[in-house]
Amino acid sequence: MIKKYVCLFVINIAVIFQAFSQDVPVINTEIIKNLEYSDKDLEEWSSIEKLFIKDESSGYQLTPKERKLYNSYIAKYGEIGEDSFPWILNGIGCSWYCGADYKTKVSSSLKPSGNITYSKDNLGDDDIRKAWVEGVKGYGIGEYIEFIFPYYAPRATSCKIVNGYNKNESTWRNNSRVKTFNIYEDDKLMAIVNLQDTRNLQTFNLPHPFPNRGDNETGALYYDTENGEKMIRPVILKFVITEVYKGDKYDDTAISELIFDGLDVHCLGKGTQITMSDLKKKNIEDIQTGDTVLSYNIKYKSFEPKTVKYILKIEHNNLLQLKFKNSEIITTNDHPFLSNNGWKSFNPTKTKTYNRYKEESLTEYKVGDIILAHSENTQIEKKIESIEILSNVMQTYTLELDGDGAFIANGLIVGQE
Repeated sequence: MIKKYVCLFVINIAVIFQAFSQDVPVINTEIIKNLEYSDKDLEEWSSIEKLFIKDESSGYQLTPKERKLYNSYIAKYGEIGEDSFPWILNGIGCSWYCGADYKTKVSSSLKPSGNITYSKDNLGDDDIRKAWVEGVKGYGIGEYIEFIFPYYAPRATSCKIVNGYNKNESTWRNNSRVKTFNIYEDDKLMAIVNLQDTRNLQTFNLPHPFPNRGDNETGALYYDTENGEKMIRPVILKFVITEVYKGDKYDDTAISELIFDGLDVHCLGKGTQITMSDLKKKNIEDIQTGDTVLSYNIKYKSFEPKTVKYILKIEHNNLLQLKFKNSEIITTNDHPFLSNNGWKSFNPTKTKTYNRYKEESLTEYKVGDIILAHSENTQIEKKIESIEILSNVMQTYTLELDGDGAFIANGLIVGQE
């Protein structure tokens, strides 16, 4: 045991020396959301969830007693939906995760206990009651979580963490929590992060966007033996446990959630006019959740109303101005536009990193191409007359609708995330 801790002490001294010699930042997290729910609160919300699921799945067939209880919860908490529950962080609707594309690997995981699992899948399942727990003897010093990003994946800029096993108060206290992470970018020490010993949601900014690329940079090629072809080399972000807060009962070190936020969600410029279901126009920045817009059903080639479930607002600098006869639109270079030959984008490789277009035979648009548009509830065609690359940063927006379907922006049929 003494030998083990001497080894860990030497390793930590070496890492600290490396950090100082390379001018590696030491980052302290910030608390951004209270998650310290009492066991009584969690039990009540578990009861609400059971009633909600039964109500949704059985077509409102709650018993009179259940209906009375459910209505009392609604009176207490307001309308209850899929993202009402206190253990959910992201909720429904679009976020950076609409386009996120990375794989997660871990060095070890604790073996399942009955139906309870402790795998890497619990790190991004949007449920803080489940956790990844490392699976080696001792406190898991040196164990790690690895995130493998394709080179053109949407870039992560910040990280949110729920430290420990946040199933309930006693489970959190009994298991160990991470005190310090070393973060590596392709095996190079990127930062040292000090986590707080709390059940609350904490966050920190990465030293730079990851993957760390410019808008026009291309990645290094390597030969992928699995696919038998040259590929752009992925980039790896690794979180290594270097110090822990010891649990009252167990050595096992746990993390309930580890998620990202970032850039490169495709959007449209401020001032873009969205066609509403009543055919009136509204600037995209004035759209609100619950508004009804005109949507295009690609399968049936018809226009129909759809409800806006989420509005994303983000600053972008990879913007284009497309000009048509009597109209124009400002868009990110990866936003998809519908044509007679399917979806088109100025940057198809990047657009395909979004889950909705991953399997699409998406092609690049250019000057002279025809884009489908809307006019008086009829599908029409518009030709791209010019494409200008803009250098300025602009506030941009995008919409997520209730279900599949495109929406109408400056008369053009454009895709969701």
